[in-house]
Amino acid sequence: MNRRSEHLLIVEDDVDFVFLLREMFRRYKPSQYTFDNALNLSSALDMFEEGRFDLVLLDLSLPDSSGLETLDQMVTLATDCPILVLTGKDNEEISLEAVRRGAQDYLNKSDLSPKLLFRAIAHAKQRKTLLREIEKTKNRFRRTFEMAGVGILQLSRDFTILDVNRKVCELVQLEACELIHEKLASLIGEQTFSVLQQELENAEEKDIDDVRLEVQLHHSNGTEFWALLMISLSDDTHHEEELILVMEDITERKESEEKLRHFALYDSLTKLPNRAMLMQTLKNAIARHHRHDNYLFAVLFLDLDRFKNVNDSLGHTAGDELLVVLGERLVKTLRENDLVARLGGDEFAVVLDSIQSKEDVHNIAQRLLSEIEQPFTLMGREVFISASIGITHCDGDYHEPGDLLRDADAAMYRSKEGGRGRSTLFQKHMHLDVLSRFSLESELRMGIQRGELRAHYQPIVSLTTGQLIGFETLVRWEHPKRGMVSPGKFIPVAEESELIVQLDRWVLCEALRQSTLWLERCENRDFYISVNLSSRHFMMPDVVTFIDKALDDAGVKPEHLKIEVTESVLISDVTRARTVLAELRGMGVQVFMDDFGTGYSSLSYLQKFPIDALKIDRSFVQQMENYRQQADIVELILLLAKKLGVKVIAEGIEKREHLSILKELGCDAGQGYFLSRPQPPLELEGGLAKKMEEWLEILGG
Repeated sequence: MNRRSEHLLIVEDDVDFVFLLREMFRRYKPSQYTFDNALNLSSALDMFEEGRFDLVLLDLSLPDSSGLETLDQMVTLATDCPILVLTGKDNEEISLEAVRRGAQDYLNKSDLSPKLLFRAIAHAKQRKTLLREIEKTKNRFRRTFEMAGVGILQLSRDFTILDVNRKVCELVQLEACELIHEKLASLIGEQTFSVLQQELENAEEKDIDDVRLEVQLHHSNGTEFWALLMISLSDDTHHEEELILVMEDITERKESEEKLRHFALYDSLTKLPNRAMLMQTLKNAIARHHRHDNYLFAVLFLDLDRFKNVNDSLGHTAGDELLVVLGERLVKTLRENDLVARLGGDEFAVVLDSIQSKEDVHNIAQRLLSEIEQPFTLMGREVFISASIGITHCDGDYHEPGDLLRDADAAMYRSKEGGRGRSTLFQKHMHLDVLSRFSLESELRMGIQRGELRAHYQPIVSLTTGQLIGFETLVRWEHPKRGMVSPGKFIPVAEESELIVQLDRWVLCEALRQSTLWLERCENRDFYISVNLSSRHFMMPDVVTFIDKALDDAGVKPEHLKIEVTESVLISDVTRARTVLAELRGMGVQVFMDDFGTGYSSLSYLQKFPIDALKIDRSFVQQMENYRQQADIVELILLLAKKLGVKVIAEGIEKREHLSILKELGCDAGQGYFLSRPQPPLELEGGLAKKMEEWLEILGG
């Protein structure tokens, strides 16, 4: 759909200057603007009465009017149109006074450039829009809020209800006459009212601008609903006779958050708790053990032996079925207070709660192994499988959940080395595996210095048009002896040390260098390159400065770079994250939230951050055609993103079916092996033209 051209009125008697303006518009914004020219104020006022204009460029020195009087007359007539004043070099005071009297901005005619012109136009329109919204809020407070679907209560200082709008009546299912003159406590309940009062007192003491309280209220028939109560506190609140309380029904949002929270804490395939819930459970168990010496627990790390054979011989559907049945068996074998979690793939973890001895743990592990060795019926065939278990006991003076899991993992590998189908208790000498990781870290450090890192690029494609819109940068390590090292091996090692920052920065600079080459050679420059930032790097004090300098050194405009961060990065320090995001946005660099759906997935958190796009985690995308719930999750994420006004990119598109479902659901863009695998630049360039034709054929229709 073609965008409507904006109609400008240029009120200027200097025809040469008007010609200069027209040339700027024609050259830099050829189809965005149309304009009329008035040589004097009288003609301008006549034109304004006869037609509609989106913006006025007004010279204050005209044949029939001059100075601020010119502006006053135009402001009186153009009440809803932004005005941009054109002034001379020495008219700074008049220019500022013009802004105070109704102009949105001013331009110095003697120092005009396209950049200044279009920035001033954008600022003028934005400022006029903001002023218009402020005016609407003042003059049409009730109507505005009712159209937004929220309830408004006018309260006296003693919290007597003075007035309510229609939405309040709908929410609580009472008539206005039944609410007015009643105390607020009678509507929201004494306990909720006490909490609200306390929050108001705290806010006033700490000079907080507003109070927001999410509470459960009751309809008149007794049914519950979730509501967000909001009271704004201005500097004049102490002197005002009344308070305004806004009541918004957030039941749907809370239900959506609860669903996403469930998805974030439970494995979608087996319905067992996932790694996130496991880590929280372990954290609580460790804390309890340190408080009470007599409380003991243990962790079992369970990995299936030769599970890949099941997938290869019977297919992934059978493999998934086996994992589901296995999860059910584990739960039935254990006590109610024990926890079984799926870590991913064919890995499971068990937390044994309130154990008596290490012998008990060993016996439970043996029962689990025996249960796993019972035959599974898959696709009409009887299948046998075994597992290896590693055990850690809480008496190892553990303080971090990850350490418990790490040592159980090391013990599990010792079980596999010992012949599989067995359990092994962790011993400290198993830390040799840890030493191996240290060795890898040292080699990675040298590899970065020796230039062994390689950048591969995976195209990101619009699912609406089939056009290429960007590339995600992925790092690879070409080791001189090990060959190509999997990112899954060296990135966790880098994340445990400061190497992740070096790695991040190398990837960023390399991506921008490559971007420069492509931008120089490509006719279509409407694409971006995205780069992932680790938590450690994102929270560093100089991260924004480094990105700004890297862009400047490469000569790449900020709009060609996107930064990807995960939910956990943002949640780790909300205040710092908001600051960094705001600074990046101020530079013109957009930020994508990566792996969305695998972490907190809270709408209330997302609203705190200026995020430009969500990237749906591959785990949801890859099971959409087999599990309706996965498609429902994707659809829910798309709906949430639409409410937030952000784009959605799907990762892990490996089949045409994935593409079809995502396109049908209205997903904006996607990436994955079905579209293109990550490749080095030269290899990517060699086949990109053919790939782009395929994308257009599949998606462009």
